[in-house]
Amino acid sequence: MYGTPQLLVAITVTMTTAVLIAAVAHIRRWTPLLQLGATIAALAVLAIPLAAPGALRGAMPLGESAVNVFSAIWTSWRRLTTIDLPVGTDDGLLMPVILLVLTSTVIGVGMILRTSRGELAALFPIAIMCWALLWGTPSPSPIWQPLLLATTTVAHVTILRQARRRRRAERTTSSLPRRFGAGLVAVVLAVLIGAGAALAADLGDRVVLRESPRDPEVELVATSPLAQFRANFDPETRGDVLMTVSGLSTDDRIRVATLDQYDGEVFSAGTSDLARTSGRAQGAVDSRQIGVSIQGYEGVWIPTVGQVESLTFVGPRAPLLSQSLVSDRDETLLAATEGLVADDGYSLMVQPSPTADSLQQLEPVDSEGNGAQLPVSALDWLAGTTAEASTPGEALASIVHSIRDEAYLSHGTDDSEAASRPGHSSARLDAVFSGEHLIGDQEQFAAATALMAREIGFPSRVVVGYMPPEGGTVSIRGHDATAWVEVHTSIGWVAIDVVPSNTGIPEEQETSSQPDQQPLPPVPPALPEGGQPNTDDAGMHTNPVQPPVDPADRMLWLRWVLVVVGLLLLLALPLATIVVIKLLRTRYRRSVGDPEQRALGAWRDFVDLAIDRGRDLEGDRTRQEYAGEDSQVLAFAKATDAAVFSRSQTDEETVDDLWRRRAELLGEIDRSRSGFDRLLSHVTLRSLTPQLFGVPASDAEQTALHRRRESTVALQE
Repeated sequence: MYGTPQLLVAITVTMTTAVLIAAVAHIRRWTPLLQLGATIAALAVLAIPLAAPGALRGAMPLGESAVNVFSAIWTSWRRLTTIDLPVGTDDGLLMPVILLVLTSTVIGVGMILRTSRGELAALFPIAIMCWALLWGTPSPSPIWQPLLLATTTVAHVTILRQARRRRRAERTTSSLPRRFGAGLVAVVLAVLIGAGAALAADLGDRVVLRESPRDPEVELVATSPLAQFRANFDPETRGDVLMTVSGLSTDDRIRVATLDQYDGEVFSAGTSDLARTSGRAQGAVDSRQIGVSIQGYEGVWIPTVGQVESLTFVGPRAPLLSQSLVSDRDETLLAATEGLVADDGYSLMVQPSPTADSLQQLEPVDSEGNGAQLPVSALDWLAGTTAEASTPGEALASIVHSIRDEAYLSHGTDDSEAASRPGHSSARLDAVFSGEHLIGDQEQFAAATALMAREIGFPSRVVVGYMPPEGGTVSIRGHDATAWVEVHTSIGWVAIDVVPSNTGIPEEQETSSQPDQQPLPPVPPALPEGGQPNTDDAGMHTNPVQPPVDPADRMLWLRWVLVVVGLLLLLALPLATIVVIKLLRTRYRRSVGDPEQRALGAWRDFVDLAIDRGRDLEGDRTRQEYAGEDSQVLAFAKATDAAVFSRSQTDEETVDDLWRRRAELLGEIDRSRSGFDRLLSHVTLRSLTPQLFGVPASDAEQTALHRRRESTVALQE
């Protein structure tokens, strides 16, 4: 589900902290409120280091990370079902795991240490397993996972029950091995029978909250970068620095966009299969780290290198970009719907792309023919170039070598270059291949080669990007832009350069005009498949549909207010629940039952609320013994005894008088206490579950309670 070792680190640290909190609370006899406060404090301390470790390394602002992480307490649950797998750890997506493990471990260990029903603590890991099933992948888990959980659950229950039996009868022979062995055999048989039944029934994938691995709501509308390729070579801006990339090797290419759809006018990216994704936190051991700092580049397309295994945004807009990250199914196309602007940055962990030693040896995979979009002149050129080829690999090699050796490279922006118009429509390609010389740049030759590769059986696509002039840390400028072809072969997608080696003006161009130089009627704008408009007058590095949003416009202060209010409400919810439970308990004792029961309810309610205010348990003492030397409480105890044990029917006036005395006594106790102590008494759990939360009691009280339980059992027998 997460696909990163950072999950194991977060679980280990969180579980260890939770065990320590529960153990200290048991040893020090903490009140429930103090234990809750310690748990919330631990969550506040661990959240950023575990869910956003980049903030501690300075990779992103600490304030932004805090807002992102703590708001994820209630927002990440839905994002986990809308982001593509593996979800990674960006955008606070680890917070549900941290929250579940922390609370379940604190409560579960507390139940084991403080109650006589510690076996129920096994429900918490089972609940976490059910959460992982609902929010995880539809694919079934390996059989060893439920078997391991069932085995540890049986061991947990068996050990606790056996320990309880030994405390009751210390001289009995331990049956732990026999009981554990029998339970383990039963579990193994049950799992095997269940697994066999599931296999026989062929149940298939399980039903989870993640209805589809792709998010149908993701839409990306942006200009095809190949349609704006020539803008990179504008004489006024071609030398501007677009980005600085570190960690490059000498043979690296910087990929901007992968374009696989062609409608006769423009190559575009298929955006119908995009889904929200996570950058994932880690790469493989042998991965290489690439750092990218954005300067003049703008657009939704994210420049990458090789095969990306992880992506981590840095800078002030890192959380915003992380939430808007999308990719295609093969993760060859990465985009951020918010768009990259100056001062953005990110770190990549990459693996090298497959390379081919010889084009002649390549064999197509999933062969497809799609040459109908090639103009007749290009088909004639293709037939003549590949006439002697006997295999698809040899035909591909003939195409590439012919373009490299015979064509002329011209961007049409310099007087020393041959005239060359931009565009790669069918009409533009016809002009290239019908002329006396093949004149164009990477835009035309990459598009033509991709279409010719499809004609001879290779699935192909065009990639737009940059060719770094050297390795190491390099400043990428506009004139470094290039385009190449990728064909799908038995070893994967292989990149092929189709940059002509010839530059300048052909000799024939000086004395005669070529058909390629004649002005052609303007091609009307078309809307390619995927919703990408072909707007030739926009710059390559702009995103006219979705311009980047200034972070100041997002009212950061409002996000902080919402986070604080949300945390306060989260803290107040369990406290309000405690207050409501006590009010309902008092109301029940005041209104339900006959007069004797309601009279006794006044005393019980007084004792419980007095316990909340610091008094001891009543234990096995009588009411008058519990009152001690306090004359007012003693009078209340005698009045209660008279009402409960009277031979005559207790009237309503007596009941009302007892409840009035209860209120007066509690008021006397409160008058001697501070306002904070009075508030604390309303939210403590001492009177609700005294044994569970360790209300202090003397040894004499504990002995009396034990004798009382033994006598009750004897009477029942």
